[in-house]
Amino acid sequence: MDEAVDPNQKPHAAASFPIVGVGASAGGLAPTKELLHGLGDAPVPTAANEELRTVNDEMRECNLDATRLSDDLSNVLARNYAQGVVDTVRGGLIVLDRARKVVSINKAFQRTFAVATLEGAERSLETLESSDLPSPALQSLLERLEAQGDVNEVRLERRGIDPRVFLVGAHAIDGTNLNLLTFDDVTEAERAKAVAEQKIVAYQEQLQHVAFDAAVMEERERRRIAIGLHDQMGQVLALAQIKLTAVRGELAGEPRTAIDEAIELLKQALSDARTLIFELSPPILYDLGLKPALAWLADEFEKRHGLKVQVTDDGQDKPLADASKSVVFRAVRELLMNVLKHARVRSATVALSRSDDDCEVRVHDSGVGFDEGAAEIASVAGFGLVSVRGQIRHLGGAVSVESSPNNGTLATIRVPLQASRAPPLDGASSIERGTP
Repeated sequence: MDEAVDPNQKPHAAASFPIVGVGASAGGLAPTKELLHGLGDAPVPTAANEELRTVNDEMRECNLDATRLSDDLSNVLARNYAQGVVDTVRGGLIVLDRARKVVSINKAFQRTFAVATLEGAERSLETLESSDLPSPALQSLLERLEAQGDVNEVRLERRGIDPRVFLVGAHAIDGTNLNLLTFDDVTEAERAKAVAEQKIVAYQEQLQHVAFDAAVMEERERRRIAIGLHDQMGQVLALAQIKLTAVRGELAGEPRTAIDEAIELLKQALSDARTLIFELSPPILYDLGLKPALAWLADEFEKRHGLKVQVTDDGQDKPLADASKSVVFRAVRELLMNVLKHARVRSATVALSRSDDDCEVRVHDSGVGFDEGAAEIASVAGFGLVSVRGQIRHLGGAVSVESSPNNGTLATIRVPLQASRAPPLDGASSIERGTP
């Protein structure tokens, strides 16, 4: 049996106006078309309006919350992605704000400097300091960044059990109030470079030893050939000259003229032989010493090239081994040849002196000179002098050259006296000492 309906009773909103669906619009939530169609032109009760408005506000808040959550999730994903990329970088990275608070660090920085993670809280640079991380040096780097802008490749050494070397850079991140510090570990590169340099030095020393030994062997061979020329060819030529001179007085006319011509040819041959002997290995260098040999060299330069060379000596005893005398003699000859080729003068001086336990030879000219810092010095020095310089260094000595444009050139050779490192040229086990 149907219940009677009270005409004065207000209809219940849910009973009289069932909500078919709720849709979203630009202004929020609104009744769907089905609901509006069902209502037709009927007036909407106030209670239904209030309920719909409440649902609409709640849905708007849900939309705003979802948007905020989506943005937060995007930020977290972007931050995690960026941190993941940064963590793949082999060098250490640290981000600081302008107050020098640490914003983030990557894993390479944590491993290198034994620093714990930030655990979501910013920390000052000092709190990261350890025996591995010299904070004062980083503070100084940041001060330079603030004063002059980006700073690149500042050397930073980490001491301790495992010393490392870093090239540190400081850069301002555009559009932010953040600074980035980068740590490039160059320890292995520097170690490899040091090993390579040591190998190069060792190789150079080995080459110097080989060059010196070759020079000593060459000088020995030169001396052997010179002695052979003097004792054999020189004596034969001299004896032939004596014999022809002896029979010359018994001849007359054309035979005597022919003998005279033969004698002159023998004299020329003897002169050429003596010159060849002195060029190979001057006997005077080993028989009388360095000063007489240099005096003979000066005469030869004047006679052959017109270069007047004055040789002076302080009179002190300067005993040198044969190898040392030979190297110094050839060095002076090379220097005088440089004067002849480049100085544009007709005179030079060679001064011998004793300085403590060294024999010092100074070759000076007042010529055009040259720029010591220019590449011209290589062409002026020549390969011969470069080779001699290495041999003198092998003896424990040195060669220095001082020059400037239009102020002449001064070359100084220093070799130790009684140089025990210099082997004798005759192959004997002990070093033969020569007279000065």
